[in-house]
Amino acid sequence: MNVDELNMIKQTIHNETGVPVELLDGETEEENRSRALALMAYKKENVGKSDIIEQINKSLDEASRHTIKTKREKFADWFNDTVKNKNCLF
Repeated sequence: MNVDELNMIKQTIHNETGVPVELLDGETEEENRSRALALMAYKKENVGKSDIIEQINKSLDEASRHTIKTKREKFADWFNDTVKNKNCLF
């Protein structure tokens, strides 16, 4: 089987299953179909799990943005407390 035939088979499998051609790395139609079916089964088993992980990561990102201040923010807080509130010593 030449490269063009293999690419055409991979494209056909992609059209039938929705599995990206890049993930089909077999040398025969049977290998590629088997891989596509395995990937589809894996996706079905894990549907929704990635959404939960994304939500957790998003929550952690938001929390860290609110609790960890940059040096600039810390300086601005100090400046506001000391200079703007007339607690300045100079």
